[in-house]
Amino acid sequence: MTEKKIFTSWKQRMTNQRQAFLQQVNNQPKKFYLSIFLILIVGLLLSLSVVSARKQIQTEQLETLVFPSVSSKIIEPLTDLTVIEKEPAVTVVFASPSAKKYQEMFQLISEKEKELNRSIYFYPIVYNVEELTKKYKVNSEQMTFVFFEKGVEKNRFTYEALEVPNEELMPELNRLPMWNTKTLETEKTQ
Repeated sequence: MTEKKIFTSWKQRMTNQRQAFLQQVNNQPKKFYLSIFLILIVGLLLSLSVVSARKQIQTEQLETLVFPSVSSKIIEPLTDLTVIEKEPAVTVVFASPSAKKYQEMFQLISEKEKELNRSIYFYPIVYNVEELTKKYKVNSEQMTFVFFEKGVEKNRFTYEALEVPNEELMPELNRLPMWNTKTLETEKTQ
């Protein structure tokens, strides 16, 4: 019996509050709509700040945890891939720090950097892995070198595909921008 009274009194209080709210909205509609508008703006600003803070945290994590392991002067770490669109020609290595031969590859580049004719950008596959692997068609288990010209991929190879990396890596990196020579060779054979 008491439960029924409690439920009925709670129901009555809710109905009274609802009626008071509706009456207040009817009496001051400008104040109500202004309040709703302000709540939406504050919610939007909070959402944007969370997204911005998340990106900043990811960048700081990469700069403190991943990039210090890259000791070569010719490798430029990237936290943003807009350089692909901005630069006329760029080589990017996509590599996950958890890949099997990650340290070996960077050590080899560091030892033989004088043989390379240009710098290479390094983008670690750490965040947004699925989106990144789909967009650039890379495997997170492999180190993939991709040459872009005016934002368009022209040539690529993977470190794992090299039979003798110690001998083949630098020549392959130097040949990477010569994508049109492969096209010309293919046309000659046909």
